[in-house]
Amino acid sequence: MREVNQRIVAKTVELAGDRLSPAEQYCDFLCACGRLDCSGLVSVTIADFERAHAEDDCFVVVPGHENADVDEVVTRTANYVVVKKKRGRTKKK
Repeated sequence: MREVNQRIVAKTVELAGDRLSPAEQYCDFLCACGRLDCSGLVSVTIADFERAHAEDDCFVVVPGHENADVDEVVTRTANYVVVKKKRGRTKKK
């Protein structure tokens, strides 16, 4: 999902040009919870998305899609949750 969402960022920035700053430009991203049946979208500013993905083990998910067994919540907002994968843990199937 990270790669797809990064392509969404690139295309959104390309289409918006200089009209909006990354802090003003909202975009819908695919939820990165890892659930096979998830089709959730997360509306986040590009600046917040890039800040959340500054670390390789952090992801943006739909509220309620965090998994306490493998995720540590870094940021919680009404629209999205940033989670960090716990070291040494894998997602239960």
